[in-house]
Amino acid sequence: IDWDAATGWTKTNVNATTYCLTGSTWATWNGTTGLNGGTQYIASGQGFFVEVNDAQTTGSLGFTTDVQAHDNTTFFKEEPADIVKLKVSGNNFTDETAVYFRQEATAGYDGQMDAHQIPNFDNLAPYIYSTANQGMDINVLPEVVPVPMNVKVGSETGTFTIETVSNGEFNELHLKDLSTGAITDLNADSYTFDYIPGIESRFELHFGPLAVDDIAADLYNIYSYNKDVYVAVPQNTSGTIAVYDMLGREIASESISGSTNVISIEKSGHYVVKVLSDEGIATK
Repeated sequence: IDWDAATGWTKTNVNATTYCLTGSTWATWNGTTGLNGGTQYIASGQGFFVEVNDAQTTGSLGFTTDVQAHDNTTFFKEEPADIVKLKVSGNNFTDETAVYFRQEATAGYDGQMDAHQIPNFDNLAPYIYSTANQGMDINVLPEVVPVPMNVKVGSETGTFTIETVSNGEFNELHLKDLSTGAITDLNADSYTFDYIPGIESRFELHFGPLAVDDIAADLYNIYSYNKDVYVAVPQNTSGTIAVYDMLGREIASESISGSTNVISIEKSGHYVVKVLSDEGIATK
């Protein structure tokens, strides 16, 4: 059946996206783009989910034989080129997410364009999503802005890789890991990382050159030993060093004093260290 058929459907209080379970991941189609193999065509006998829109508690879906599609007559329309798709892989699983921009979209959840993220059923399967609006598989925005993103996996362990499936024809496409400070040019390379549990928004996707502040990361050496954080800076650098936990709470802040600065942390764990100086901002 053709979800985008011009006649034959009766959709009352129903959002635009279909969700088909394919093993451990979800194939989605929102009328414009598909993820994990999702298209406008739903195979004979294939179960699929739809969603009642946010303003309603009930909805209805009906169809006639007009929605039938046949292999020898099916026309697959070309997907718009301005859609960015990213894929995460690891533990022999993959998952995709999409971001694109339309003037008629909003920053909130638009049921006729956006798609919710549904967690995978297999604890080893990672899933990638935009973090806005409780997690979005497909995120359509009104203007080009950095997009917070995250990767989760039920087992909360493993090594995973993020790469570009399509770059939306953006000449600049960068992924920033807010936990490590690493910046990857996704038009040229993929990014491999170790999973850190408990982070709700680990990445930012940028669609243009990064701010000058990010260049400052090359000037500082930030590392830890036991429960001490060490920050080495060039001589005569002035500024501050702040340490945050994974919930974004500041747990320590000190002025830069000398070439090597040491901040003691009470509890072992994962933390973000941010250096602010006249040279810019560095995060690791």
